[in-house]
Amino acid sequence: MEDVHTFVQGEGFPQMVILPHRAGITAAEVKQQLTDKYPASGVSEMLVFQEEGEDPLRNDERVPTCADGHLRVHVHRCRHVSVTVKFAGETADRRFSPAATIARIKRWAALQAFGLSEDDASEHVLQIAGTVTRPEPDTHVGTLVHCPDCAIVFDLVAIERINGAAEYEKR
Repeated sequence: MEDVHTFVQGEGFPQMVILPHRAGITAAEVKQQLTDKYPASGVSEMLVFQEEGEDPLRNDERVPTCADGHLRVHVHRCRHVSVTVKFAGETADRRFSPAATIARIKRWAALQAFGLSEDDASEHVLQIAGTVTRPEPDTHVGTLVHCPDCAIVFDLVAIERINGAAEYEKR
């Protein structure tokens, strides 16, 4: 078996953690590696989700490999995150897995909840309400909340343009 990497995001981990290992790792082994690396993290009490997965993996379940050959998981004490998105005086609410990406939540909010066209949706981003923080599209929503307050509010805002270039084009 070849070496692969597990990219971990989760509650209490402000930066992505990369764990090298052999293919076929289980959810319990991911938790053990994180506990060994970060003893005070409380990971042993957390659930392990595959990125974009709705339900947590069983401890004995192998983490599925992504198309790029690596594993992407999320660890969290919350089984769901209550997400509220505000736009143009309207509000939409939905529960997501903590492993849901900001890109997925934005797609739901813009296209389904608020009925924007694909073109209009591409001109908007999610911003944490009351802040100027605009999480990157590949950020797991669970990294932005802590148990027991498993909820977050976003504003769907227009991308700022500076000299004609969108804010994300500069990155």
